[in-house]
Amino acid sequence: MPLSAAELAACLTKPEFPRSASYASEFVVENHMGPNVLWLAEALAETLDLRTGMRVLDLGSCRSLSSIFLAREFGAQVWAADLWIGPEENAARRQVRPGPSRLLRVFSTTPTPAPAARTAYNTRSGRPTATAERRLA
Repeated sequence: MPLSAAELAACLTKPEFPRSASYASEFVVENHMGPNVLWLAEALAETLDLRTGMRVLDLGSCRSLSSIFLAREFGAQVWAADLWIGPEENAARRQVRPGPSRLLRVFSTTPTPAPAARTAYNTRSGRPTATAERRLA
């Protein structure tokens, strides 16, 4: 039996992740790939000194939920890259979800980022991370 909207929202809400709770449950479910990436991104963000305007390279961004989260919640300029989800699909997703479109860019990637990428960003994000996984345990 499918969950009601209220039941789904309750399943996706944890007191330790208040920022994640503000995202529409249906949007999260439609775009998830594996564990709750919003919880992982929020746990990871607690360990980083993210500030407005910082540049973040989000490797393995899948459907860009973590990228949307970092741009919307912290005002970071996020470059999202994934091997399986192309930039066209993620660009379409950004148009559906109101928010930080000027802060989020998506592109195709190869398993090894270009050498310039190592110094062009203030921080990198990729999932899963040991820090975020410990936080969720």
